[in-house]
Amino acid sequence: MAGFKRAIGIRELKAHTSAVLREVQETGAEFVITMHGRPVARIEPVEGEKAIPVVNGMGDSKGVLSGLPALTWQDFEAGKQLWEPRPLDDK
Repeated sequence: MAGFKRAIGIRELKAHTSAVLREVQETGAEFVITMHGRPVARIEPVEGEKAIPVVNGMGDSKGVLSGLPALTWQDFEAGKQLWEPRPLDDK
């Protein structure tokens, strides 16, 4: 029964997310997510060209900043001046 659609409320999805995703993966089912009875999103299987690379939190972000220029101590001193406490205006 691949490709069938089923509406599911946001609360039910929250309570049964793993089961819903397992059903999508195993049967190809599509779910329309509703809030207050109105459709707001869809969960469907990802296949072929629709597949996108997944970034899993901070672990996969290694090297993201490696392309930036190296910082020096002077860079930190200049930034520190921006955060120095300033007297409040007496108005």
